[in-house]
Amino acid sequence: MAVDAIVLRKVREAKAPVPRKLVPLLRYLLFHIYFVPTSIVLLPIYLIRSILPFLRQDPRWSFLQNLSVLYVRRVIRVYCRLRTQPIQPREDGWRESNSHLGTLLEFANMSGPGGRVIVHPKEAIQAAEQAAGKRTDRVWIDPPPLEAFRGILTINTAGPGKGFAHCKTYAGPPLVEPGFAKVRTRCFWFMHKDGLRPPHRSEKKKRDRPVILYFHGGAGVTFGAGDPFMGQCLAVNMAHTTGIDVFSVDYLLAPTSRWPGHIVQALAGWFYLTRELGYDPSQIIIGGDSFGGALTLQLTRYLLTDFPSYEGYDVESAAARKGEKPGALLLLSPFCDARNDGDNVPPCYAVNHKRDIILLAYGEWGHDAQGVFYGAENQKRCPIGKADPWFSQVLLPDAELAEYPPMYVMNGGNELLIDQGHEFVARARKAGAVNVAHDVVEHGVHDYWTLHTFLPEARESYSRFKKWWSTVERTQSHL
Repeated sequence: MAVDAIVLRKVREAKAPVPRKLVPLLRYLLFHIYFVPTSIVLLPIYLIRSILPFLRQDPRWSFLQNLSVLYVRRVIRVYCRLRTQPIQPREDGWRESNSHLGTLLEFANMSGPGGRVIVHPKEAIQAAEQAAGKRTDRVWIDPPPLEAFRGILTINTAGPGKGFAHCKTYAGPPLVEPGFAKVRTRCFWFMHKDGLRPPHRSEKKKRDRPVILYFHGGAGVTFGAGDPFMGQCLAVNMAHTTGIDVFSVDYLLAPTSRWPGHIVQALAGWFYLTRELGYDPSQIIIGGDSFGGALTLQLTRYLLTDFPSYEGYDVESAAARKGEKPGALLLLSPFCDARNDGDNVPPCYAVNHKRDIILLAYGEWGHDAQGVFYGAENQKRCPIGKADPWFSQVLLPDAELAEYPPMYVMNGGNELLIDQGHEFVARARKAGAVNVAHDVVEHGVHDYWTLHTFLPEARESYSRFKKWWSTVERTQSHL
Protein backbone atom coordinates (compact mmCIF):
# COMPACT_ATOMS: atom_id res chain seq x y z
CA MET A 1 0.00 0.00 0.00
CA ALA A 2 1.40 3.39 -1.01
CA VAL A 3 1.94 6.01 1.67
CA ASP A 4 0.15 9.32 1.16
CA ALA A 5 2.47 11.95 -0.31
CA ILE A 6 1.51 14.51 2.34
CA VAL A 7 2.38 12.05 5.10
CA LEU A 8 5.74 11.35 3.48
CA ARG A 9 6.53 15.05 3.26
CA LYS A 10 5.43 15.83 6.82
CA VAL A 11 7.45 12.96 8.26
CA ARG A 12 10.49 13.92 6.21
CA GLU A 13 10.28 17.51 7.48
CA ALA A 14 9.58 16.58 11.11
CA LYS A 15 12.13 16.00 13.85
CA ALA A 16 11.91 13.11 16.29
CA PRO A 17 10.98 14.27 19.80
CA VAL A 18 13.99 14.80 22.06
CA PRO A 19 13.60 14.05 25.79
CA ARG A 20 14.17 16.97 28.10
CA LYS A 21 17.22 16.95 30.38
CA LEU A 22 17.32 20.06 32.56
CA VAL A 23 13.84 19.93 34.11
CA PRO A 24 14.00 16.19 34.95
CA LEU A 25 17.48 16.69 36.40
CA LEU A 26 16.34 19.57 38.64
CA ARG A 27 13.32 17.59 39.82
CA TYR A 28 15.48 14.56 40.44
CA LEU A 29 17.85 16.63 42.59
CA LEU A 30 14.90 18.17 44.44
CA PHE A 31 13.55 14.68 45.09
CA HIS A 32 16.79 13.59 46.75
CA ILE A 33 17.16 16.83 48.71
CA TYR A 34 13.73 16.24 50.22
CA PHE A 35 13.51 12.45 50.31
CA VAL A 36 16.85 11.45 51.85
CA PRO A 37 16.80 13.57 55.06
CA THR A 38 13.08 13.02 55.71
CA SER A 39 13.51 9.27 55.22
CA ILE A 40 16.30 9.22 57.78
CA VAL A 41 14.03 11.02 60.26
CA LEU A 42 11.22 8.53 59.59
CA LEU A 43 13.47 5.46 59.82
CA PRO A 44 12.90 4.79 63.59
CA ILE A 45 9.13 4.97 63.08
CA TYR A 46 9.29 2.66 60.08
CA LEU A 47 11.49 0.22 61.99
CA ILE A 48 9.04 0.03 64.88
CA ARG A 49 6.10 -0.43 62.52
CA SER A 50 7.98 -3.24 60.77
CA ILE A 51 9.45 -5.02 63.80
CA LEU A 52 6.11 -5.39 65.61
CA PRO A 53 3.80 -7.67 63.55
CA PHE A 54 0.59 -6.08 64.84
CA LEU A 55 1.75 -2.68 63.54
CA ARG A 56 2.52 -3.91 60.03
CA GLN A 57 0.10 -2.94 57.27
CA ASP A 58 -0.36 -6.65 56.58
CA PRO A 59 0.59 -9.07 59.41
CA ARG A 60 1.51 -11.68 56.78
CA TRP A 61 4.45 -9.55 55.66
CA SER A 62 7.95 -10.06 56.99
CA PHE A 63 9.93 -7.29 58.64
CA LEU A 64 11.79 -6.51 55.41
CA GLN A 65 8.66 -6.66 53.28
CA ASN A 66 6.85 -4.16 55.49
CA LEU A 67 9.87 -1.85 55.59
CA SER A 68 10.28 -1.94 51.81
CA VAL A 69 6.59 -1.24 51.21
CA LEU A 70 6.70 1.78 53.53
CA TYR A 71 9.65 3.27 51.69
CA VAL A 72 8.41 2.49 48.18
CA ARG A 73 5.07 4.09 49.11
CA ARG A 74 7.00 7.22 50.05
CA VAL A 75 8.99 7.13 46.82
CA ILE A 76 5.85 6.94 44.67
CA ARG A 77 4.09 9.67 46.62
CA VAL A 78 7.04 12.05 46.42
CA TYR A 79 7.44 11.19 42.73
CA CYS A 80 3.84 12.23 42.16
CA ARG A 81 4.17 15.40 44.24
CA LEU A 82 7.36 16.58 42.53
CA ARG A 83 6.69 15.00 39.10
CA THR A 84 10.04 13.21 39.35
CA GLN A 85 11.19 11.33 36.25
CA PRO A 86 14.44 9.69 35.14
CA ILE A 87 16.41 11.44 32.43
CA GLN A 88 15.50 9.49 29.33
CA PRO A 89 18.16 7.97 27.04
CA ARG A 90 19.53 9.37 23.82
CA GLU A 91 21.09 6.97 21.35
CA ASP A 92 24.34 8.88 21.06
CA GLY A 93 24.38 10.13 24.65
CA TRP A 94 27.12 9.70 27.24
CA ARG A 95 25.10 7.10 29.16
CA GLU A 96 25.09 4.82 26.11
CA SER A 97 28.88 4.57 26.07
CA ASN A 98 30.62 1.46 27.42
CA SER A 99 32.78 3.34 29.89
CA HIS A 100 33.18 4.34 33.53
CA LEU A 101 31.35 7.59 32.82
CA GLY A 102 28.45 5.94 31.02
CA THR A 103 27.94 3.37 33.76
CA LEU A 104 28.14 5.89 36.60
CA LEU A 105 25.68 8.22 34.86
CA GLU A 106 23.27 5.33 34.39
CA PHE A 107 23.46 4.45 38.07
CA ALA A 108 23.02 8.07 39.12
CA ASN A 109 19.88 8.04 37.00
CA MET A 110 18.66 4.73 38.54
CA SER A 111 18.93 3.08 35.14
CA GLY A 112 21.62 0.43 35.39
CA PRO A 113 24.35 -0.39 32.85
CA GLY A 114 22.37 -2.72 30.60
CA GLY A 115 20.15 -5.74 30.25
CA ARG A 116 21.90 -7.72 32.98
CA VAL A 117 21.98 -5.02 35.62
CA ILE A 118 24.69 -5.47 38.26
CA VAL A 119 23.66 -4.05 41.62
CA HIS A 120 27.08 -3.05 42.95
CA PRO A 121 28.54 -0.04 41.06
CA LYS A 122 32.07 -1.47 41.08
CA GLU A 123 30.89 -4.73 39.52
CA ALA A 124 28.79 -2.77 37.04
CA ILE A 125 31.82 -0.80 35.84
CA GLN A 126 33.79 -4.00 35.37
CA ALA A 127 30.91 -5.56 33.44
CA ALA A 128 30.64 -2.51 31.19
CA GLU A 129 34.40 -2.52 30.50
CA GLN A 130 34.39 -6.24 29.65
CA ALA A 131 31.47 -5.69 27.25
CA ALA A 132 33.09 -2.71 25.49
CA GLY A 133 32.88 -3.05 21.74
CA LYS A 134 30.74 -6.19 21.84
CA ARG A 135 27.59 -5.02 23.59
CA THR A 136 24.64 -7.28 22.75
CA ASP A 137 22.20 -6.92 25.64
CA ARG A 138 21.11 -3.41 24.58
CA VAL A 139 19.88 -2.54 21.09
CA TRP A 140 18.27 0.44 19.39
CA ILE A 141 15.54 -0.50 16.95
CA ASP A 142 13.91 1.34 14.04
CA PRO A 143 10.36 2.71 14.09
CA PRO A 144 7.63 0.77 12.25
CA PRO A 145 7.41 1.40 8.49
CA LEU A 146 5.09 4.22 7.47
CA GLU A 147 2.65 1.71 5.96
CA ALA A 148 1.88 0.49 9.48
CA PHE A 149 0.76 3.93 10.73
CA ARG A 150 -2.96 3.42 10.28
CA GLY A 151 -6.11 3.25 12.37
CA ILE A 152 -5.46 4.52 15.88
CA LEU A 153 -1.85 5.21 14.77
CA THR A 154 -2.75 7.45 11.81
CA ILE A 155 -0.27 10.30 11.44
CA ASN A 156 -1.65 13.81 11.89
CA THR A 157 -0.59 16.12 9.05
CA ALA A 158 -2.95 19.05 9.72
CA GLY A 159 -2.25 19.94 13.36
CA PRO A 160 -3.70 18.88 16.76
CA GLY A 161 -7.44 18.23 16.62
CA LYS A 162 -7.61 18.61 12.84
CA GLY A 163 -8.20 16.05 10.11
CA PHE A 164 -10.05 12.76 10.38
CA ALA A 165 -9.04 9.13 10.88
CA HIS A 166 -11.45 6.24 10.79
CA CYS A 167 -11.06 2.56 11.69
CA LYS A 168 -12.97 -0.20 13.49
CA THR A 169 -12.11 1.18 16.90
CA TYR A 170 -11.74 4.94 16.46
CA ALA A 171 -13.14 7.91 14.56
CA GLY A 172 -11.63 11.34 15.11
CA PRO A 173 -8.56 13.47 14.47
CA PRO A 174 -5.32 11.59 13.72
CA LEU A 175 -3.30 11.21 16.94
CA VAL A 176 0.32 10.46 16.02
CA GLU A 177 2.64 13.40 15.46
CA PRO A 178 4.81 13.11 12.31
CA GLY A 179 8.05 13.23 14.30
CA PHE A 180 7.13 10.08 16.16
CA ALA A 181 7.44 8.10 12.95
CA LYS A 182 11.21 8.73 13.25
CA VAL A 183 11.68 7.61 16.86
CA ARG A 184 14.22 4.85 17.44
CA THR A 185 13.73 2.84 20.60
CA ARG A 186 16.18 1.44 23.12
CA CYS A 187 15.50 -2.15 24.19
CA PHE A 188 17.13 -4.59 26.59
CA TRP A 189 17.63 -8.34 26.32
CA PHE A 190 17.32 -10.35 29.52
CA MET A 191 18.34 -13.90 28.67
CA HIS A 192 17.03 -16.99 30.45
CA LYS A 193 20.63 -17.75 31.47
CA ASP A 194 23.41 -15.27 32.15
CA GLY A 195 26.17 -15.24 29.57
CA LEU A 196 23.99 -16.20 26.61
CA ARG A 197 24.27 -14.10 23.46
CA PRO A 198 20.93 -12.52 22.48
CA PRO A 199 19.48 -13.20 19.01
CA HIS A 200 20.83 -11.00 16.25
CA ARG A 201 19.41 -9.97 12.88
CA SER A 202 22.47 -11.37 11.09
CA GLU A 203 21.39 -14.88 12.08
CA LYS A 204 19.11 -16.10 9.31
CA LYS A 205 17.41 -19.02 10.98
CA LYS A 206 14.07 -20.11 12.36
CA ARG A 207 13.69 -19.38 16.03
CA ASP A 208 13.15 -22.44 18.19
CA ARG A 209 12.39 -20.72 21.49
CA PRO A 210 9.60 -18.40 22.69
CA VAL A 211 10.28 -14.80 23.70
CA ILE A 212 8.52 -12.29 25.92
CA LEU A 213 8.02 -8.84 24.36
CA TYR A 214 7.85 -6.80 27.55
CA PHE A 215 6.69 -3.30 28.56
CA HIS A 216 7.60 -1.96 31.98
CA GLY A 217 5.23 -0.10 34.30
CA GLY A 218 5.36 3.34 35.88
CA ALA A 219 2.16 5.10 34.73
CA GLY A 220 3.92 6.02 31.48
CA VAL A 221 5.94 8.70 33.31
CA THR A 222 8.45 6.90 35.55
CA PHE A 223 10.94 4.02 35.67
CA GLY A 224 12.73 2.34 32.77
CA ALA A 225 13.35 -1.07 31.24
CA GLY A 226 16.90 -1.31 32.62
CA ASP A 227 16.51 0.12 36.12
CA PRO A 228 17.02 -1.88 39.35
CA PHE A 229 13.27 -2.43 39.77
CA MET A 230 12.04 -3.22 36.25
CA GLY A 231 15.37 -4.64 35.09
CA GLN A 232 17.42 -6.26 37.82
CA CYS A 233 14.45 -7.45 39.85
CA LEU A 234 11.46 -8.05 37.57
CA ALA A 235 12.91 -8.86 34.14
CA VAL A 236 15.96 -10.85 35.26
CA ASN A 237 13.87 -12.90 37.67
CA MET A 238 11.18 -13.45 35.02
CA ALA A 239 13.67 -14.66 32.41
CA HIS A 240 15.56 -16.97 34.77
CA THR A 241 12.48 -18.49 36.42
CA THR A 242 10.37 -19.02 33.30
CA GLY A 243 13.30 -20.05 31.12
CA ILE A 244 12.11 -17.58 28.46
CA ASP A 245 14.18 -14.70 27.07
CA VAL A 246 12.73 -11.23 27.72
CA PHE A 247 12.96 -8.40 25.19
CA SER A 248 12.06 -5.28 27.16
CA VAL A 249 11.14 -2.05 25.35
CA ASP A 250 12.46 1.13 26.97
CA TYR A 251 9.77 3.40 25.50
CA LEU A 252 9.88 7.18 25.87
CA LEU A 253 8.02 8.57 28.85
CA ALA A 254 5.32 11.23 28.75
CA PRO A 255 5.16 14.12 28.05
CA THR A 256 7.92 13.41 25.49
CA SER A 257 5.62 10.67 24.24
CA ARG A 258 1.94 11.61 24.05
CA TRP A 259 -0.64 8.87 23.57
CA PRO A 260 -0.63 6.75 21.41
CA GLY A 261 3.14 7.19 21.00
CA HIS A 262 3.79 4.29 23.36
CA ILE A 263 1.86 1.97 21.03
CA VAL A 264 4.11 3.07 18.15
CA GLN A 265 7.21 2.00 20.08
CA ALA A 266 5.51 -1.21 21.23
CA LEU A 267 4.75 -1.97 17.57
CA ALA A 268 8.40 -1.30 16.73
CA GLY A 269 9.31 -4.08 19.17
CA TRP A 270 6.83 -6.41 17.46
CA PHE A 271 8.31 -5.57 14.04
CA TYR A 272 11.85 -6.16 15.29
CA LEU A 273 11.05 -9.61 16.66
CA THR A 274 8.94 -10.78 13.71
CA ARG A 275 10.62 -9.06 10.73
CA GLU A 276 14.21 -8.59 11.85
CA LEU A 277 14.74 -11.66 14.05
CA GLY A 278 12.27 -14.07 12.46
CA TYR A 279 10.08 -15.01 15.43
CA ASP A 280 6.68 -16.44 14.55
CA PRO A 281 3.84 -14.50 16.28
CA SER A 282 2.80 -17.69 18.07
CA GLN A 283 6.23 -17.74 19.76
CA ILE A 284 5.81 -14.23 21.16
CA ILE A 285 4.29 -13.63 24.58
CA ILE A 286 3.40 -9.95 24.93
CA GLY A 287 3.61 -8.88 28.56
CA GLY A 288 3.76 -5.90 30.86
CA ASP A 289 3.16 -4.70 34.38
CA SER A 290 0.80 -1.89 35.44
CA PHE A 291 0.94 0.72 32.63
CA GLY A 292 2.85 -1.88 30.64
CA GLY A 293 -0.12 -4.22 31.09
CA ALA A 294 -2.39 -1.59 29.56
CA LEU A 295 0.13 -1.13 26.74
CA THR A 296 0.13 -4.90 26.19
CA LEU A 297 -3.63 -4.86 25.70
CA GLN A 298 -3.48 -1.77 23.48
CA LEU A 299 -0.85 -3.29 21.18
CA THR A 300 -2.84 -6.51 21.01
CA ARG A 301 -5.98 -4.59 20.07
CA TYR A 302 -4.10 -2.80 17.31
CA LEU A 303 -2.72 -6.07 15.96
CA LEU A 304 -6.15 -7.70 15.94
CA THR A 305 -8.20 -4.79 14.57
CA ASP A 306 -6.09 -2.35 12.52
CA PHE A 307 -3.03 -4.39 11.65
CA PRO A 308 -4.56 -7.22 9.54
CA SER A 309 -4.98 -4.78 6.66
CA TYR A 310 -1.27 -3.97 6.70
CA GLU A 311 0.33 -4.92 3.37
CA GLY A 312 3.96 -4.49 4.29
CA TYR A 313 4.76 -8.19 3.95
CA ASP A 314 4.26 -10.70 1.14
CA VAL A 315 1.27 -13.03 0.99
CA GLU A 316 3.30 -16.19 1.55
CA SER A 317 4.88 -14.78 4.68
CA ALA A 318 1.52 -13.65 6.04
CA ALA A 319 -0.01 -17.06 5.42
CA ALA A 320 2.91 -18.79 7.09
CA ARG A 321 2.50 -16.63 10.17
CA LYS A 322 -1.27 -17.29 10.29
CA GLY A 323 -1.98 -13.66 11.03
CA GLU A 324 -0.46 -11.38 13.64
CA LYS A 325 -1.89 -12.78 16.87
CA PRO A 326 0.67 -13.31 19.67
CA GLY A 327 0.98 -16.67 21.36
CA ALA A 328 -0.20 -15.37 24.74
CA LEU A 329 -0.47 -12.30 26.98
CA LEU A 330 1.18 -11.96 30.39
CA LEU A 331 -0.51 -9.21 32.40
CA LEU A 332 1.04 -8.21 35.73
CA SER A 333 -1.17 -5.87 37.80
CA PRO A 334 -2.61 -4.47 34.53
CA PHE A 335 -4.06 -0.96 34.64
CA CYS A 336 -7.17 -1.72 32.60
CA ASP A 337 -9.84 0.70 33.90
CA ALA A 338 -9.06 4.40 33.50
CA ARG A 339 -12.35 5.30 35.18
CA ASN A 340 -10.82 4.63 38.61
CA ASP A 341 -9.60 7.96 39.96
CA GLY A 342 -10.15 10.24 42.93
CA ASP A 343 -13.83 10.66 42.07
CA ASN A 344 -14.47 7.00 41.28
CA VAL A 345 -12.58 4.80 43.72
CA PRO A 346 -12.75 1.00 43.39
CA PRO A 347 -14.38 -1.03 46.22
CA CYS A 348 -10.99 -2.39 47.35
CA TYR A 349 -9.76 1.16 47.99
CA ALA A 350 -11.16 1.30 51.55
CA VAL A 351 -8.61 -1.27 52.74
CA ASN A 352 -5.92 -1.43 50.11
CA HIS A 353 -5.06 2.28 49.92
CA LYS A 354 -3.42 1.78 53.35
CA ARG A 355 -1.33 -1.15 52.12
CA ASP A 356 -0.51 -0.61 48.47
CA ILE A 357 2.60 1.16 47.16
CA ILE A 358 0.70 3.27 44.60
CA LEU A 359 -2.07 5.86 44.79
CA LEU A 360 -4.79 6.78 42.31
CA ALA A 361 -3.12 10.14 41.63
CA TYR A 362 -0.26 8.20 40.01
CA GLY A 363 -2.49 7.21 37.10
CA GLU A 364 -3.95 10.71 36.88
CA TRP A 365 -0.46 12.17 36.52
CA GLY A 366 0.29 9.64 33.78
CA HIS A 367 -2.85 10.43 31.80
CA ASP A 368 -2.33 14.16 32.10
CA ALA A 369 1.26 13.87 30.88
CA GLN A 370 0.15 11.68 27.96
CA GLY A 371 -2.21 14.43 26.81
CA VAL A 372 -5.53 12.67 27.39
CA PHE A 373 -8.73 13.35 29.37
CA TYR A 374 -7.79 16.56 31.18
CA GLY A 375 -8.06 20.09 29.75
CA ALA A 376 -9.66 21.51 26.62
CA GLU A 377 -6.45 21.31 24.59
CA ASN A 378 -5.94 17.63 25.37
CA GLN A 379 -9.57 16.81 24.65
CA LYS A 380 -9.33 18.60 21.32
CA ARG A 381 -6.22 16.66 20.37
CA CYS A 382 -7.51 13.31 21.64
CA PRO A 383 -11.30 13.19 22.09
CA ILE A 384 -11.31 9.73 23.69
CA GLY A 385 -12.93 9.39 27.10
CA LYS A 386 -11.95 7.28 30.10
CA ALA A 387 -14.68 4.74 29.34
CA ASP A 388 -13.38 4.02 25.84
CA PRO A 389 -12.02 0.45 25.49
CA TRP A 390 -8.66 1.85 24.38
CA PHE A 391 -8.16 3.04 27.96
CA SER A 392 -10.56 0.84 29.93
CA GLN A 393 -10.01 -2.65 28.58
CA VAL A 394 -12.54 -4.04 31.04
CA LEU A 395 -15.08 -2.56 28.58
CA LEU A 396 -13.70 -4.23 25.44
CA PRO A 397 -16.51 -5.60 23.24
CA ASP A 398 -17.20 -9.31 23.66
CA ALA A 399 -16.52 -9.96 19.98
CA GLU A 400 -12.99 -8.53 20.34
CA LEU A 401 -12.16 -10.23 23.63
CA ALA A 402 -13.20 -13.59 22.23
CA GLU A 403 -10.42 -13.28 19.65
CA TYR A 404 -7.67 -12.47 22.15
CA PRO A 405 -4.91 -15.06 22.68
CA PRO A 406 -4.62 -17.03 25.95
CA MET A 407 -4.05 -14.65 28.87
CA TYR A 408 -2.32 -15.07 32.22
CA VAL A 409 -3.25 -12.30 34.65
CA MET A 410 -1.40 -11.74 37.95
CA ASN A 411 -2.42 -9.50 40.83
CA GLY A 412 -1.54 -8.79 44.43
CA GLY A 413 -4.47 -9.04 46.81
CA ASN A 414 -3.42 -5.81 48.55
CA GLU A 415 -3.26 -3.63 45.45
CA LEU A 416 -5.57 -0.88 44.25
CA LEU A 417 -5.94 -2.63 40.88
CA ILE A 418 -7.14 -5.98 42.22
CA ASP A 419 -10.78 -5.20 41.39
CA GLN A 420 -9.77 -4.29 37.83
CA GLY A 421 -8.00 -7.62 37.52
CA HIS A 422 -11.04 -9.57 38.72
CA GLU A 423 -13.38 -7.64 36.43
CA PHE A 424 -11.17 -8.02 33.35
CA VAL A 425 -10.77 -11.76 33.86
CA ALA A 426 -14.50 -12.21 34.39
CA ARG A 427 -15.31 -10.18 31.27
CA ALA A 428 -12.79 -12.09 29.14
CA ARG A 429 -14.10 -15.47 30.26
CA LYS A 430 -17.71 -14.42 29.73
CA ALA A 431 -16.85 -13.18 26.22
CA GLY A 432 -15.44 -16.58 25.34
CA ALA A 433 -11.71 -15.88 25.42
CA VAL A 434 -9.77 -19.14 25.54
CA ASN A 435 -7.60 -20.10 28.52
CA VAL A 436 -7.74 -17.05 30.79
CA ALA A 437 -5.91 -17.70 34.08
CA HIS A 438 -5.90 -15.45 37.14
CA ASP A 439 -3.08 -15.79 39.68
CA VAL A 440 -3.60 -13.75 42.87
CA VAL A 441 -1.00 -13.56 45.66
CA GLU A 442 -3.25 -12.40 48.49
CA HIS A 443 -0.58 -10.57 50.51
CA GLY A 444 1.09 -9.06 47.44
CA VAL A 445 1.06 -5.35 46.65
CA HIS A 446 0.89 -3.68 43.25
CA ASP A 447 3.84 -4.76 41.11
CA TYR A 448 5.32 -6.92 43.87
CA TRP A 449 7.54 -8.47 41.16
CA THR A 450 9.62 -5.26 41.18
CA LEU A 451 10.45 -5.47 44.92
CA HIS A 452 13.47 -7.51 46.00
CA THR A 453 11.77 -8.34 49.30
CA PHE A 454 9.02 -10.17 47.37
CA LEU A 455 11.36 -12.23 45.17
CA PRO A 456 10.19 -15.62 46.57
CA GLU A 457 6.57 -14.76 45.83
CA ALA A 458 7.53 -13.51 42.36
CA ARG A 459 9.43 -16.72 41.56
CA GLU A 460 6.45 -18.82 42.60
CA SER A 461 4.18 -16.74 40.36
CA TYR A 462 6.54 -17.09 37.40
CA SER A 463 6.81 -20.84 38.01
CA ARG A 464 3.03 -21.17 37.82
CA PHE A 465 3.03 -19.13 34.62
CA LYS A 466 5.74 -21.40 33.18
CA LYS A 467 3.52 -24.47 33.72
CA TRP A 468 0.54 -22.65 32.20
CA TRP A 469 2.55 -21.60 29.14
CA SER A 470 3.71 -25.17 28.57
CA THR A 471 0.06 -26.22 28.23
CA VAL A 472 -0.55 -23.37 25.78
CA GLU A 473 2.44 -24.48 23.68
CA ARG A 474 1.19 -28.05 23.61
CA THR A 475 -2.24 -26.87 22.49
CA GLN A 476 -0.72 -24.73 19.73
CA SER A 477 1.40 -27.63 18.48
CA HIS A 478 -1.76 -29.67 17.89
CA LEU A 479 -3.51 -26.97 15.87
